[in-house]
Amino acid sequence: VIGVTVLAYRLPGILAEERQVMRVQANTLAEHFELSLAGIEGRLGAIAAVSGSLPPETLGRLLDAALGEGGLQAVYLLNERGVVDHVAVPDALAPARDNLVGADLSRNPLFLSARQLVRREWSDRYLSPLTGAAAVGLSIPAGGQVILAELSPEFAAAIIGVAVINRA
Repeated sequence: VIGVTVLAYRLPGILAEERQVMRVQANTLAEHFELSLAGIEGRLGAIAAVSGSLPPETLGRLLDAALGEGGLQAVYLLNERGVVDHVAVPDALAPARDNLVGADLSRNPLFLSARQLVRREWSDRYLSPLTGAAAVGLSIPAGGQVILAELSPEFAAAIIGVAVINRA
């Protein structure tokens, strides 16, 4: 009887403490994820800022390098009409590159958003032109062009995995 009484008295406090710990861990994970996304956004934003003064082949190499830094599944450079001028993809998806160059993405919601709002825009999800699967994307106006990037699904899993490992 005494054990049940102590448990009934102490259990709400234990649950409240556990909820607080979970809240702190969730906030820490969200902050870590946001910092990682800000890094990707900053990397592509810097390229967009200088894109008007670069020859197309140099701009393409910078986009390839941005993809190589990690976190991205694909980076597209769309001209003012929404046609793909350059695609940066991992080597495993290189055959898709030729099919995407020249593709019309003028109806892509991220392209339209970047053109109309003239600001960086994250999607909650949209269909990837590369894989046809749902993805999270970022569009950044780059003068008359638009840089469209897709997050790698492995990137999010890795961030969450690192947070879980660090917590343990």
